Amino acid sequence: MEIEKKFLIKEKLKTYFSPFNVEELKKEIKKKGKKIIQHYLPVELSKEILKEMGIHLKFEPNELRIRKSDKEFYITAKSKGSLSRQEFETKISREIFEILEKLKEKSLEKRRLEKVYNRKVIEFDYLPKFSLITAEIEFNSIDEAKRFKTNMKEITGIKAYKSQNLAK
Repeated sequence: MEIEKKFLIKEKLKTYFSPFNVEELKKEIKKKGKKIIQHYLPVELSKEILKEMGIHLKFEPNELRIRKSDKEFYITAKSKGSLSRQEFETKISREIFEILEKLKEKSLEKRRLEKVYNRKVIEFDYLPKFSLITAEIEFNSIDEAKRFKTNMKEITGIKAYKSQNLAK
């Protein structure tokens, strides 16, 4: 189970509250952030693809993606949901990534930097194509997520900001 909230930090020329200086954060992400390439695969092929890999899920995938993060490769399946949803993720080889990459419907490139704030890890994503910076925080429970207080602009569940919808 993945329980996370998403926040808007910067969108084009508009800047929102961040626990860190936004311009410094942007520079740090560009300099130290991991480059991530995500490809979204046809969800209707998810059962077939996962079965071929020997993976059996206990939920209906609503999203299937592969990711290259530095020199590591992953496949991730997610169910429907916003604040909480089922998630399965596992490492895959470069070879499997390259085979599945041929099936991609859309892709997204971003840089990710992790920082700690209020004893929580924040994943800051910078999407240069959209001049967009978002922040995601994962929680151990829905109660913990609901109790978390911040002045950041929450965008959890807003479809326009979901990575899958930003991918082209």
